[in-house]
Amino acid sequence: MKKIILLFCMGLLSSPTIVFAHEKWFLSEMVAQKTPDLFTRLQFTNILMIVVTLVFFCIALVLNRRLSSSKLIEKAHKDLDKVAAWGVPVVRLTVGLLMFTASYLGFFFAPELTRESFNELYSTPFLYIQAFVGLMLVIGVLPRFSAFSGLVLFTSLFSFLPWQDLLPYTLYIGIFLYLMILGDSSLPKVKSKKKHTNFLMDIFAKLEPQSLGILRLGLAVSLIVPALSFKIINPQIALAFLDVQPINFMQGLGFASFSNGIFVLAAGLIEVLLGLLLMINALPRLIGGILIFVFTLTLTCFGMFELLGHLPFYGAAYAILVQAKSSK
Repeated sequence: MKKIILLFCMGLLSSPTIVFAHEKWFLSEMVAQKTPDLFTRLQFTNILMIVVTLVFFCIALVLNRRLSSSKLIEKAHKDLDKVAAWGVPVVRLTVGLLMFTASYLGFFFAPELTRESFNELYSTPFLYIQAFVGLMLVIGVLPRFSAFSGLVLFTSLFSFLPWQDLLPYTLYIGIFLYLMILGDSSLPKVKSKKKHTNFLMDIFAKLEPQSLGILRLGLAVSLIVPALSFKIINPQIALAFLDVQPINFMQGLGFASFSNGIFVLAAGLIEVLLGLLLMINALPRLIGGILIFVFTLTLTCFGMFELLGHLPFYGAAYAILVQAKSSK
């Protein structure tokens, strides 16, 4: 069983996984190019890649069942449970820091959602509100209200920006709902005798078991949507990105026939695989750890701007790593 786990992890980590999950952050302009046949018709290569992805999916389901009885995995779960309380503060701090810094740099929640693509009349007020909400989250002022404000701010962007641009960032909805439901037990509690406040606390208490599931679903959608949109269905953006950033490391490892098209399709399929596993709650802690590792690995290529954009993803992956329980 240990060998199967090792092979599964090595297979995911050695694949061109999420090395460029958000290509649009680094493209100022894109040169139109022909879509390779690999993406438009069935061939031996893409059929084989799909089959391999399905095999990995089945292996993950088997591991998810078998690992529940492993003493080694049980010990790892207990060790992670000891730091589970850090999940909420890490999520709160990472998303708050991103929002505050993004306002200074002139974008909304993600580097591609710049003020130039926004209504000029409302862009400045929105940036100020985003900075204020981000600061409230960082310093821990009224965490539930701050999360609610962040949720309202993000969903209001659907009135000004195309929904296709915002759908890849569904993670923010999951994060804000997660923070609203759980609050932050690491902060001083403010007691209230108001009936409506107690009513809300009762609702949050009932929703608490679903809070991590909501966060997990948000992260899963934010993996699957960009993979389908920019790598599998419409790969031009990813291919243009590779023209600017030649990070097809498979060719450097000696696989000369591993074209940019194969690299993009492989990355998209692995992202969909990880998203689906998160969605069905299979090996969530392992997937969370893999995501943190891969996001950190990409920093060697793209630097601090990549770190800033992925801060909420780091926070969500960490919360899943320390708090998740696999479905049997």
